[in-house]
Amino acid sequence: MKIESLKNERVKNWIKLHQKKYRDETNLFLIEEDHLINEALKKGIVNTIIICDDSKDIFNFENTVIVNRSVINKISTNVSNVRYIAVCNKLKENFVLSNRILILDQIQDPKNMGTLIRSALSFGFNQIILSENCVDLYNDKTLRGAQGSLFHINFIKDDLINKISYLKENNYKVIALTLNNSIYLNDLKKHKNMAFVLGNEGNGIRKEVEDVCDERVKIEMKSFDSLNVSIAGSIAMYVFNNV
Repeated sequence: MKIESLKNERVKNWIKLHQKKYRDETNLFLIEEDHLINEALKKGIVNTIIICDDSKDIFNFENTVIVNRSVINKISTNVSNVRYIAVCNKLKENFVLSNRILILDQIQDPKNMGTLIRSALSFGFNQIILSENCVDLYNDKTLRGAQGSLFHINFIKDDLINKISYLKENNYKVIALTLNNSIYLNDLKKHKNMAFVLGNEGNGIRKEVEDVCDERVKIEMKSFDSLNVSIAGSIAMYVFNNV
């Protein structure tokens, strides 16, 4: 099948997936280019693959649509000329008691979110817990930053205070990464089960969340007193990795 008109209903619906509201209504999202599409195919969440007519079909996927350059550029959120786009089904939320857990409180920047997901998977933090008002995981910048790692990690959105209480009941040490009354990260003792809490880029961790944590830690630095949340989180996950 080939589509050449921007007025085509399927094209209009795909373009709507740029909006979180429509992604939530349909439980669909878009990813771009072959390496991310291949990761989504492994996960079994691909609904449709859209291929530009100037590119070769490298997927051998049953539900494939060919479009011209003007159509695929309109569907794409990328600034460069994209060749492949996939319409995917949203992932199911899941919660497991991994030895290392990342807890995110009101993270707003999609690039930070993508980097944190990628680092979490790399360093053995196989479960992520997000507050309800974190940035959308299916934002195109989040997906590009995560580079397919979202498809291989457990995540759930939930009330953080309730989840932290549950973790503590199950012998987890819950650590807040904050400048408030903190010890240095290198002075923190390693435990079998650990969860690290990271907060909003501007305001940090909410006080009511920070108050239920077991420990407060900060990263020792020579000059500045703070780091970008994705950098700070990645350092903490590396130091206490589970790989």
